[in-house]
Amino acid sequence: MAGSRTVIVSAQLKDNGGGAISNKTLSFAYKPSSSTTWTNIGTATTDDSGMASVNVTVTTPGTYDFQVSFAGDSDYEASTATATNVKIKGCTVLTISVTPAPC
Repeated sequence: MAGSRTVIVSAQLKDNGGGAISNKTLSFAYKPSSSTTWTNIGTATTDDSGMASVNVTVTTPGTYDFQVSFAGDSDYEASTATATNVKIKGCTVLTISVTPAPC
């Protein structure tokens, strides 16, 4: 679709001492900044550095909010982080044509 763009949403889960937390499931969502309804992107499991990422295709350029949540477990409490008013621009392709004039 014209103007659509894949966005990589990444998050890092750490304990309160700054140590990475691995092997935990994070849930990702997004919405247009003007909306109140979140759309689930999916889940990803944190790696050894506490990182997890998902991809989402944004079909309309605009301003979006992104959210990641950790539901908590027997060892760690739940947490949520949100990035607001992220401007996603449409991709462009520029071509050039050069034709010599006749002699």
